[in-house]
Amino acid sequence: MPHTSPAPAGVNGAEPFATHPPLAELKFPGCRRVRLSASELELFDGRFEFWDADAQTAWQHESPSDTHEAVVDRLGRLTARVAALRGAPIRTLHAPRLFIRHPDGTPQRILQPDRAVFLWQGASRRADAIEVGADSLPDTVLEVDHTTDAQRGKLAIYQAWGFPEVWVEVPEPSRKRVVAPSLRRPGLTIHRLRNGLYRNAQASAAFPGWTAQQIHRALNEEDQSRKTAADLVRVAEGLAKPSSAAWNDALLFGPAPASGAASDVKGWEQSLELVEILESRGIVPTKALAKRFHMIARMPVPALIRAAFQCRDAGDLVGRIDEWERVGRKEQGNLATSVGST
Repeated sequence: MPHTSPAPAGVNGAEPFATHPPLAELKFPGCRRVRLSASELELFDGRFEFWDADAQTAWQHESPSDTHEAVVDRLGRLTARVAALRGAPIRTLHAPRLFIRHPDGTPQRILQPDRAVFLWQGASRRADAIEVGADSLPDTVLEVDHTTDAQRGKLAIYQAWGFPEVWVEVPEPSRKRVVAPSLRRPGLTIHRLRNGLYRNAQASAAFPGWTAQQIHRALNEEDQSRKTAADLVRVAEGLAKPSSAAWNDALLFGPAPASGAASDVKGWEQSLELVEILESRGIVPTKALAKRFHMIARMPVPALIRAAFQCRDAGDLVGRIDEWERVGRKEQGNLATSVGST
């Protein structure tokens, strides 16, 4: 059964994060610095993007807009609809505090996303806070960049803390006059953690088959379109049965090879590309596909992509890979024989 991603181990040790980003490297465009001590933090009930104990400083949104809040609220309604369709609750937390502690137990750093989404059981015991290393991490978090740029600072922290999936949404321009326009081109970027680093993905792993383009459209619609309604039904159906949330890279193909044969590295990378395409089509992979790892490594990329887009389901894809292995390798052998006889 799919499950909420576990938090990284070792958070309560003397060195909780070996790659903890230094403050000097973190930038928060669209935010203003506010002096906020640890004692003041306990009584502070406002919003901020990031807080650092050593600096005794919070970075706050300079000009949150109606567009920003509309997109955040819309995600809550969309996930509620998916939950109703699949028949199981989805928990969303509005601007929770995601934090790590110093070895002495005091807060060290805090992030506040716009939304945190838990698709399965295992959410934080608190309604407004998630302790990294003690609580389960959300399946995805949403950052809305209407006047900010999360990728300049917050994304590096999410990566260091091991958050599996982050959505960064740049909303469409409002029909009304925009006082503080977006810093970047409208669209949604899905950052998925693989081997400790974020890679852009075409589709969500948490919501199988829901593509970045479809999510962006849904988050910007004032009235839900028929296309979005159909997308939600399809995503809910994917979540109602064993889905790619349970069939992750580590379970299927194992972690990225740190070293070894070039074919192993190529096979792992091509397998991830295969996952991207299948998830964008709403196809749930199977363990039978994992057993074809070395065949996938041998297949030319064009043939693999063509098979992924043309297959009816995972079983059909396995058959196409087997057929290529039988016919393709025979043709390669005949070509080698022909070349050797000339």
